[in-house]
Amino acid sequence: MNNIAKRFIISLLATVIVTVGMARELTTKDISVRYEKSDHPGRFRVTYIKNNYDKRVTVFIANEFDDNVTPIHLGIGEERAGIDLTCTVVRALADGETVYVVLRNDKKGKGKESEKPAVASQKQDNSQTVANIKDVTPPPVKLIKKDTLLSKYILYLEDNPFLSRKNIEEDSIKVQDFVDKLSSNSVNRADFIRENHIVSFSDSLKETLGNYEQLKEEIIAVFLKRYEVGYEIEQHKECEDSMNAIISQRLGLRMAMQSRLQNALSESQATSTDPSLKISWLTVSVSTALLLLLVALLVWYHKVNKKYTNVNRVRGKSNNSPVSSGESTIVVVGSPKPLALKRQDISDVVGSEAYMKIDCSEICTDTAVRTMYLKNSCIKDIYNMYADDLRDPEKMNEDGCMVIGRWVKDEKSGKYDVTLEEIVRPGDDAIFSEYELNFGGKIKLKLSDRLRRLRRDTDMQYDLTCWVHSHPGLGVFFSSADSNVHQQLSRPSCPMALTAMVIDILTPEQETGIFTFKPDGSINSKTELKRMYSLEEMYKWAVDSTRRTIRPDDYFGTLGKATKHRNECYGVELSNGAVIDMALLAAEQRSGFVAIAHGFVIEKDGRFISIVNTVTTEQSVADEEAQGCFVVASHCSIPTVRRTVTAYLDKVRFILVYTAADDLLTTIPVVDHELCGDEDFYGEQKLEDLKIWTKRRR
Repeated sequence: MNNIAKRFIISLLATVIVTVGMARELTTKDISVRYEKSDHPGRFRVTYIKNNYDKRVTVFIANEFDDNVTPIHLGIGEERAGIDLTCTVVRALADGETVYVVLRNDKKGKGKESEKPAVASQKQDNSQTVANIKDVTPPPVKLIKKDTLLSKYILYLEDNPFLSRKNIEEDSIKVQDFVDKLSSNSVNRADFIRENHIVSFSDSLKETLGNYEQLKEEIIAVFLKRYEVGYEIEQHKECEDSMNAIISQRLGLRMAMQSRLQNALSESQATSTDPSLKISWLTVSVSTALLLLLVALLVWYHKVNKKYTNVNRVRGKSNNSPVSSGESTIVVVGSPKPLALKRQDISDVVGSEAYMKIDCSEICTDTAVRTMYLKNSCIKDIYNMYADDLRDPEKMNEDGCMVIGRWVKDEKSGKYDVTLEEIVRPGDDAIFSEYELNFGGKIKLKLSDRLRRLRRDTDMQYDLTCWVHSHPGLGVFFSSADSNVHQQLSRPSCPMALTAMVIDILTPEQETGIFTFKPDGSINSKTELKRMYSLEEMYKWAVDSTRRTIRPDDYFGTLGKATKHRNECYGVELSNGAVIDMALLAAEQRSGFVAIAHGFVIEKDGRFISIVNTVTTEQSVADEEAQGCFVVASHCSIPTVRRTVTAYLDKVRFILVYTAADDLLTTIPVVDHELCGDEDFYGEQKLEDLKIWTKRRR
């Protein structure tokens, strides 16, 4: 009896295990599809899909004629109506199983129309049925993180005039102005309310608030619909809750604004209901004020007469005389006057070889910016910023910066000429991801500080003239979010002088598009651009331009005291920065090989001159090449120096040797990978003299 019971239990367990382990096959009955005949031969319009399967299903609507594929993700029992997609194949995928619902094609694949689809399930041999249908590999579902989604949602709200943070702040200032005026005795309240339509403004605000309170969920749903296809949202429920909190907070600001205005209106109407009371109170107030003023004048007059005997002298004191440090000043509280513009001039830029000139009529027919001048150093900084990004291909995120420059406006044409001179990188609060670019708040401080310094030091009007961002692998275009940022960055002093550069750094030439305002205030789109630029070509030009436009006065020649010169190393020119670098390294009192001198070579009449811009322990520097070595030694012994720099003799043109005992910097040319042995070719300068030179240059 026990054996029979044991066998029964084992058999039952085995049955349960087998039953549980077997998953029900996906069949055509698990996917409900409604469709209509299409105007295109051989194709149909899918209008409705429902998942009847007991697992999540991805349905791919494919069109074999143009390779278009639309994936739709459906949860258990989920249905999707309102679809309008023309296709030839509907294919469902769940746990690696596939079922085809083929909208009939003939054997030749030319497509005979039929109102009923030919259905093939996995239990049937569907090799012939789908032989002429392209097997579509489902694209991977992208995970969109919560923070990324919420950032995009905030940008989405900025496109809504009622929910935009910028518009809310502007309306709040407007309402506060209304409230201040209504609480002031300096205006006729009734006339002010009527002339500014304040009652209708308040009523409209209240009505719109009520509508948006009812539309909150729909606004969120419309936004999330963007991510139904091809995306999986991280923490979906938490995202919806956060979105609801964001929109509720903005509506709360609107509600507080409306309540504040309504209270001011109520108080104003209550005050104006009893005119006699108002006049009486006004009379008392004015009388009291005049009495106090009269007393104050008598006291003042008494003190002045007591202190000074010459009344005329006192009265003759100028009201415009400077206030001494011991006197008090009157502080006037009110709206600050706009800051006066500095000198607006770019005459030093026009025609300069250090600036790349771009005629904006070559970019777009309709543009408010006539000419752009891009400084060579600015182009190199932008290029090097993206060169850093390209070193880590696994983290190919969007990246960007702001660009400072100058502008002038042609009053006759109303168009701007702008310069791009210096980049400002974002702070550590910036958020860069594959599909998101958030500059953060710290860049505003960095930008303001740099503008203030430039305006102070040059007495010229520097402003934000461009912003740059990348679209790695996505192509060059200007999205609605980009347009929103562009509008926000525009300055009142030069409303349409702002430009933008969008770069796809994953294209071979780093394709670059330049976008500007149109005269009507809108922004050029990609379809309106007549040409694209190459950041690679711009960088090559910038490097060549830098080498062509150096000024001899900005460099110190260390071989100037040499009695002989070799063409292979005819001169070594040190920049201010290079001298300061060496002074700092020498102060560390380290003996032996210390650093590498980086720069470039220019050639004149067969003579090669090394231009040194920096001396650093780094083996490589952007835009520069290794030119020489910097060595600190107790004395300038050629054998000792040779042993120290043997590994570099085939890569450099000279050696800079500093001896602390006599504070002497000796420049030794390198010829045929060997130190020059003839001291007539050496240059010697006191390092202290070089430091004095840098101070004078600064």
